[in-house]
Amino acid sequence: MKDQKSLEWKIQQNNDSLIIQLIGELTRDTLMPLWDKRDSLFTPKPNQHVYWDLKLLDHIDSAGFTLFTELLNHYNQHSTNCIINTSNCVKNLADLFDLSDWLGNFLYCDAPSGKN
Repeated sequence: MKDQKSLEWKIQQNNDSLIIQLIGELTRDTLMPLWDKRDSLFTPKPNQHVYWDLKLLDHIDSAGFTLFTELLNHYNQHSTNCIINTSNCVKNLADLFDLSDWLGNFLYCDAPSGKN
């Protein structure tokens, strides 16, 4: 029997920040629910920082990386976005697609309280 992989996300919102935690695998086989909800996933408040927590993301493939960069680009138009707990896999995919400098803009920021 094949092990079923999945993607989940949790959203924690307070006054000055929004934390989106991706859990599981972000791959071409699991990304459709997130893609379908991308426009209604959350609505940041004005001046609210959005933190993408990838600590519990077990795997990301090139299709998942493409979706993730699209989400960063989309939500960065409305609020400040930051990636926390970034894996080497995400950084390697950014190198592969020549997006390291672009992705770096989201990596070096202050983490919300209680996050590394």
